Amino acid sequence: MLAAAHGDPAGEHLEIVLGPAPPDPGGRAVWCAISNEIEAHRDRASRAPGPAGTGQLGRLLGDRPTYTTKEWDRVAGLVNDAPALLEIASTNERSADAAIEDPRLWRAALDRNVKVIDAARAALKPEPPDVSMELGW
Repeated sequence: MLAAAHGDPAGEHLEIVLGPAPPDPGGRAVWCAISNEIEAHRDRASRAPGPAGTGQLGRLLGDRPTYTTKEWDRVAGLVNDAPALLEIASTNERSADAAIEDPRLWRAALDRNVKVIDAARAALKPEPPDVSMELGW
């Protein structure tokens, strides 16, 4: 992942989808964590990326299975959220030093920033209408 984060051509498929790895250690840690999740999924799925006619996620992760979609959906969600995750990590992980390049810390950085996005989504989610108000009580 670090080689891909530093522009190694072997990670070109990751850079196409995620953009280049951010220069700051926190953003780079989250980029590497997402990249690691993508590569782990590709290894577990043990299939080549989908054909050129499929969407960007299909080419990256393989076609979405018609059964047991939980893993594919989780990784696809990380890819979709990557721009926001990387932006948040660049701010939240600003105090991190170069040690954040330690692969053991990537997942922790990703998890912290996923929690921020989840909390923001929960705050924006409208509350269900009050039944008593709906009935005019």
